[in-house]
Order: sequence, then structure tokens, then C-alpha cells
Amino acid sequence: MSIAQEFKNNTQTTKFDTLIVFGEGPIKKVFLPNELTTDQIERSKQFKKTPMKFKEPNFYVLENEEILARIEKLSPAGKKRLYWKLQHNSRLALKRWGRQNALAAGLALYSGITKMLLLSGGKTKSKLLELSEKEMERWPTEAELMQDAIVRNFGKIYKEKFGKDIKQAIILEEKATNTLENFAYSINTMPEIVSESFRVGLLTAHHHVKRVTLLGKLFSLGISEDGVLSAQDLLRKGKLYSQYEKDVLQIIDNINQCEDLKDLNYFEERWIQGLKDPKYLSYWFGYVAEVKHPRVLDRAFVTLRQPSWEKAALEVFSLLKLAMGDYTKQSLAELSKSNPDKYQELVRNLRQLKTPKFRKMPPPLTATI
Repeated sequence: MSIAQEFKNNTQTTKFDTLIVFGEGPIKKVFLPNELTTDQIERSKQFKKTPMKFKEPNFYVLENEEILARIEKLSPAGKKRLYWKLQHNSRLALKRWGRQNALAAGLALYSGITKMLLLSGGKTKSKLLELSEKEMERWPTEAELMQDAIVRNFGKIYKEKFGKDIKQAIILEEKATNTLENFAYSINTMPEIVSESFRVGLLTAHHHVKRVTLLGKLFSLGISEDGVLSAQDLLRKGKLYSQYEKDVLQIIDNINQCEDLKDLNYFEERWIQGLKDPKYLSYWFGYVAEVKHPRVLDRAFVTLRQPSWEKAALEVFSLLKLAMGDYTKQSLAELSKSNPDKYQELVRNLRQLKTPKFRKMPPPLTATI
């Protein structure tokens, strides 16, 4: 049985015009062995020995003897060039959840579940990692690294099947550094995904599915009931482990035993609370105003006029010194054309909700991690 036939027999047949694929950061810093602290050496050893039991470090230790020997022979300029090449290698720099998203996305593209991929993710890094402005300019994006993983694993077989470069079916969104920005900047990158006739789906890690489902509605994407895909479910149904990176896929069958999920599920619960509870409207609404397509903000106002949200919405508009009623007399799509200055004033004010002065975050949950 061919790869395509086996996958078709083991997955849903829903077709999408585009799948938005979410990056999972932060991007890992690639270190040489002699650059590590004692603590980092120990963490790296623990994770390498039992990757299910220990959390994945936010760095990668280069231990390939052949590459290390090659580095020793290079000039300082040559070492720098090789370092940045390694830092842009998805096999080294992308965390395992992001690589699973990429592998599942490549599988969905190759198998015909989707025509295109929109890979979303910017230049994320650990808060403990200090990089100069020049280094940040050269730092890879999550989207770029996911594309690298897809090309490495599916580029050849995709070209054999479709007769074209797999990159022709991939669009990159490289600004987003959180899930709210993933939605806003993906829509700005590809505005047609808000069209009712456009079949758009979402693909992310299993622990992230509930939140992106909620956000898909808040950002007015017409996601079907089965339009949010779990990367782990896709890879498990595909039964094609031998084709991909086994070290990444080893957690698929025992995902609930993965130590990383304790933290990840904890934060997912917190951010989901922020999306459901009207008193945290300012947590997310400012990001909707980042979308350039008026229809998205227009539809979001429909949510604000619901009884459960209206009181919170009026309070937020009052804080911004805006009268909500001034913007509900006609559709915002119409307002953007008839009075573009007034519409832009609304957008500028709503974007202030992203700032610490106005943004109300859901508090940490009481449960211990």
C-alpha cells in the first residue's frame, strides 16, 4: 500500500483551501558543548536520556562529532556562517511540538487534505536568552523553521506526486509571537480566509486545540465543526512513523505521560478562561483590532452586543473614552468606506487594549503545577 493510500484510509477526508498552522516556541538556541553552564549540561543529559519525563530545554546542544571537528578547522567568519546555518535548521532549533505541527501539516498537504499551508510564527526566544539587535535580525522564525521541516520530510515525495516545488503551496506569516497574533497576522497575510466561500482549517498541537477553536470564532473565521485538527491525531492516524523523525514522534502514543504537558495544560486553562469570561475582554479584543479586514471587527462587535458581553464592552469603551453606540449604528465595513477617519480612530483606540495600561489578564490558576 502506498503512503497516500495508507494515509487516506486512516484520516478524515475533509478538504481545505488552506490550513493555518501554529508555531510552538520558543525557538531553541543552538549551543556548542563548551558554551553550556553546569545546569544546562545536566538538563540536556536528563532530557536526552528520558525525554518523556523531563521538560524539553529551550536550547539544543550540538554533539555531532563530525560537525564539531569541522567547526574547529574553520576561520572565525566561517564558524559564524556555519553557526547561523545550524540555527536555521528545524531539526535543531524547533521544539518538538512545533516539529510535530510541521510534520502533520506536511502530511496534510501531501495527502490532499489541504491545497495550501499558512505557517504562522515569528521570532520567539526564551526570556533568559539575551540576543543583540543584530543577532535578532538573523534569528529564525517559527514559520521558517516549520517550512524547513516540511521541505526536509515531504519536499521530494510532494514534487514526485504534484510535479512542483512544495514551497509553492506554502505561505509564511513571520510576525506573530503569540496565539492572538497568529490569528490577526494570518488574516492580514491572507485576507481571503475570512470569506464565507473559503474553506479554512486550523492545525495545532493537541493541547492547543480548544483555545484555537475559541479564537477561530472570536476572529470570525468560518471554521467547520471538524475544521480544527490535532497534529498528534493526524500523525497517529497516518501510521507512517518510519517516514519521519522518530525522536519527535515517540511521544505520540504516550502523549499524556509527557512532562511538558503539565505546564502547557495549566497555561491553556488560564488563557481559555481569558477568552470565555467577559471581564477579560481587554485581554484579547485589542488583537482583533490588528486585523486590517473590517469584516472581522464588524463580526466581533456582534459578540460585544450579546447580553453576557455588553456590560464589559461598555466599560472597556468608557476606559478608552469612546461611546460604543457611535459604532453600532451601521456596519463597521460600511463605516470604513463612508468615514475612514472615524473607523481608523476606533482601530487606533482599540489597539491600546494591548498595552499594560488597559490589558486585563486572567490571573494564574490556584492549582499548582
